[in-house]
Amino acid sequence: MRSLDSDNWNSGNVNTGFGISTDSGAVNSGFGNTGTETSGFFNSATGGAIVNGQNSGFFNVGIPGSLVGPGSSGQISGLLNFGTLLSGLFSLSRLLP
Repeated sequence: MRSLDSDNWNSGNVNTGFGISTDSGAVNSGFGNTGTETSGFFNSATGGAIVNGQNSGFFNVGIPGSLVGPGSSGQISGLLNFGTLLSGLFSLSRLLP
């Protein structure tokens, strides 16, 4: 797996582009990414980290699954997003047990 990709549908640690999937907590930017700390459109966050799913942009999904509870997962800002701890317009917050 490459550590730096800048193209479409890449897999690595630091990516900029489209359809990216990462296996680390690296920052991603672009469209249709999967990982943590993403910025862009139509991104999905991964769960399991201490603080996971920090997204910024439009139409993003933050996945709950933080080790410290739902309060630290799915942190999203922007428009038309879905997750927990949201700020922005037309966003949905999910009630978790």
